[in-house]
Amino acid sequence: MKRIFTLLLMAVFLAVCSVTSSAAVLDVVVNSTCMDKPVKVKILLPDSYETSPNRRFPVMYLLHGAGGNQNDWIARSGAVKEYVNRYDFIVVCPDGKMSWYYDSPVDPKIKYETFCSQELIKWVDAKFRTIDDRRARAFCGLSMGGHGALWLAIRHKEKIGTGIALSGGVDVRKFPKNWNLPNLLGKYEENKEVWDKHMVITEAASLKNGELAIAIDCGVNDFFSQANRDLHELLLKNKVAHDYQERPGGHTWEYWNRVFPYASVFFRSQFRPVVVELMKQNMR
Repeated sequence: MKRIFTLLLMAVFLAVCSVTSSAAVLDVVVNSTCMDKPVKVKILLPDSYETSPNRRFPVMYLLHGAGGNQNDWIARSGAVKEYVNRYDFIVVCPDGKMSWYYDSPVDPKIKYETFCSQELIKWVDAKFRTIDDRRARAFCGLSMGGHGALWLAIRHKEKIGTGIALSGGVDVRKFPKNWNLPNLLGKYEENKEVWDKHMVITEAASLKNGELAIAIDCGVNDFFSQANRDLHELLLKNKVAHDYQERPGGHTWEYWNRVFPYASVFFRSQFRPVVVELMKQNMR
């Protein structure tokens, strides 16, 4: 009888944990005014969001790669769920389609830069208990999303304090026919100036030290490895402080799962002072 009672208690405990875990993952639709369409967004809340109703939380906007969608990170990375709870931040994953998170100069219907940097941030801040401070707001992504994270962070520093690229496509001029890029930027041969202006490595040349917290991580066997090294060298030349890592690995989920904890630690180092400030204010 005692064994049966114990098993029943365990079953109840597991059921409660299951409900709590599933309740933290939200599927929402955000209406984009600039694109006149709904955008699917997946949101992951830390467990403490429900248990600490008076707290406000940092937010990491986590961007998927080419061919992916809003479900990728949460469905394919156990590290995301672990570190959201370990460091108590919210994750927001928008469906960026094959946009490279651009406002396309070719197709006026594609305005994912405006959506992510303006509309989505405003919507999230209105719906959730976020910390409205750029230091508590990061954009992070893999591959196309790594490009998007740095592109958005560099161009919208007034709202975004941290940009993190994992295997980021920070310079894709060597791939002029790939990943929907001609439909976004025009044919490379006919629009080289447009392509040049829309590379992260070009945009990063204007950065000044201290304007943005930047972390770059890429596998040594990745086809974007040289582009990331070039960006690293540019930032070194311009004396812009940043974190840079190369590790064994390629353009794979095994790699991104392995490095996401480092991205989380980097983000925590940026938002931690803001959290401490808020705690001190609340104690007064």
